[in-house]
Amino acid sequence: MQPEKPLPGRRAGFPGGAAAPGRASVAAVAAYGFVQIASCFFHRSGAGAETAALYAMPAWKAAAAIVGGAAPALIFAAALLVANRGKDLALTHPPDFFCAFFLFGLAVAAPALSFFAIPFDLALRFLGFENAPQPLMDYFMSAGAPPVAKAAVVFCVLAIAPVAEEIAFRAVLWRGLAAWFRDLAPRRGARKAECAAAVASSALFAAMHGSAWAFVPLFAFALALCAVYRRKSLLAAIALHSGFNAGSCVLALTGA
Repeated sequence: MQPEKPLPGRRAGFPGGAAAPGRASVAAVAAYGFVQIASCFFHRSGAGAETAALYAMPAWKAAAAIVGGAAPALIFAAALLVANRGKDLALTHPPDFFCAFFLFGLAVAAPALSFFAIPFDLALRFLGFENAPQPLMDYFMSAGAPPVAKAAVVFCVLAIAPVAEEIAFRAVLWRGLAAWFRDLAPRRGARKAECAAAVASSALFAAMHGSAWAFVPLFAFALALCAVYRRKSLLAAIALHSGFNAGSCVLALTGA
């Protein structure tokens, strides 16, 4: 049986072989995602209290609490990089066009996916469900939040979240699942393994955000991030993710 040729735009051996992330890391990311999903459901009733606590804090303390709440995700991502040192995680692949991907996410991806979510939002409202924004974004959009705390939210959304989530869900989970699926069914080929891994990792990524209204656009966006990571690099996926989050913040502030 002849070795399969790399798909167009993919590095040789990507995503399988010895360069794939360790299965312990893949399992850790999957567990992290399910814990986040459970946390969203269990803490939904206390979301208002958490936001009220931020309002009661001094500005600097609220900012520190916001960044501190996001820091564990970044620490987890750093631990994944350490655990997979020596692996080819495609961190960079010149030319990355970081700014181009960021601007595309800001100006195109965020508005397009917001428009794409409208029919889904209308259907849920028709069924009697009420859309509730995520507590942190609700706090960010409020007039009573101090500027330094809003800046902390922007830092988390534009820097910490894209870096941590792309390392975890694209470089480790998607890449590791693709290699695993390919090993389980080698006759089906790399393309089907990558597609199956993209669907599984994107579904977990979207569900982890804890919003039924955002699930469909986040799932579609995660699939796009898998494609960007596969053909470009992790840095390009981080840039697109950061730009998308920036566009979502702008749309939230403008009420679009």
